[in-house]
Amino acid sequence: MLDRLLKSLHALPIVTDSKTGEQLAKTLVEHGKPDCPCFFGADPLPLLDDVDALVISPAVPIDSPLVQRALAMDIPVISELELGYLVSKGPVSAVTGTNGKTTTVTLLGHMLDAAGRANHICGNVGYPISDAVLAAGLGDDLIAEVSSFQLESTHAFHPRVAVLLNITPDHLNRHHTMDAYTRLKYRVFARQTAEDVAVLNADDPLCQAAQVHTRARVHWFSSAHKVNNGAFVSEDTIWLAQDGQEALVCRVQELLIPGQHNVMNALAATAAAGALAVPVPAIAHALRAFTGVEHRIEFVAEIDGVRYLNDSKGTNPESTMRAIEAMDRPTVILLGGQDKGTPFDQLAAAIRHSAFVRHAVLLGETAQEIGRCLSVEGFDSITHAASLQEAVLLARDLAGDGYTVLLSPACASFDMFEDYEQRGRMFKDIVRNLPGGQAQ
Repeated sequence: MLDRLLKSLHALPIVTDSKTGEQLAKTLVEHGKPDCPCFFGADPLPLLDDVDALVISPAVPIDSPLVQRALAMDIPVISELELGYLVSKGPVSAVTGTNGKTTTVTLLGHMLDAAGRANHICGNVGYPISDAVLAAGLGDDLIAEVSSFQLESTHAFHPRVAVLLNITPDHLNRHHTMDAYTRLKYRVFARQTAEDVAVLNADDPLCQAAQVHTRARVHWFSSAHKVNNGAFVSEDTIWLAQDGQEALVCRVQELLIPGQHNVMNALAATAAAGALAVPVPAIAHALRAFTGVEHRIEFVAEIDGVRYLNDSKGTNPESTMRAIEAMDRPTVILLGGQDKGTPFDQLAAAIRHSAFVRHAVLLGETAQEIGRCLSVEGFDSITHAASLQEAVLLARDLAGDGYTVLLSPACASFDMFEDYEQRGRMFKDIVRNLPGGQAQ
């Protein structure tokens, strides 16, 4: 935890959280209470009189009263990501983008593993960089999943390789405009130099535009055309190009993770691995062996001919649209959660025109708005549920032999759950407790 890193630096940490001790009880049991003064559920502003710096978690917006008061008092404000970077002892690489971050960093870690290089996947993936730097040996690679929330308060963060996967509307309830959100994503390149590499999606216009926001050498990835430096698909084969020299990596059909979006994630990881001097055989081995990450189109069980998939990490419409594209059987989809200010019009159109989505079960605070958008598109196979348990039971009854039940909410989870991981684990528990599910 962050307090351990601060103590290792001989700092005297004070911890504050807007939640009460009672609200944090489960988290404190799981992770341990910080061994320092803690102020839970109290007004944090008076604490600023006794601090020299403020280190904020991603959940704390840059425009919050606490941060704004600290800045007005000339108290340095940095993110936990920045602090971890500043004390890291090895090369740091970063992956950001709206969708695909966790899959890409995990896959890149597998490529480094295959090459025999010690590495630590950290950041927004759930393992804080402040923990990773304490565990890492001298020279170990740190591969950080980086969110726009973390980039809000970085100033010195300087990844050797920085990957931008894609940019689509997300977190507009916090960042307010697409321009602000896009500029935060570009911030991952702000401190790079000509000695570094920026890996960009050549098939995404906003990623293409990022090349003018970095001084680094640009390597591209594309499923549509060849590139001189980076990774691309040609004749259903993944290639790695370095200074115009092309090396065959593997066939697209050898990937075990489904969907075109995962082809792009594989290309991004391949391009990043090439920039990190990972040998092609190690890249190919990782691509052929990687089965995906938890909560991302994760197979849970097949019961009475119905396949249940957990895509709880689908927390925005674009991500859910990619999951829908990966479906190859009649599908009942579970949608809804906390409102992040993103529109659902395109998602509704994708569902309406999908060859496989037959029914939508809606829950959470966005259920009514998603239902409205679906109705506008002329999709009326809709059922509402009051809980995830009810949603799964309804989906089971709606699905026939040969169907898929897909949890891909297109929304954040915080209206009903602690995070998307808890939502996904609960979904899996509910499914496995269905008649016939225990044997899976």
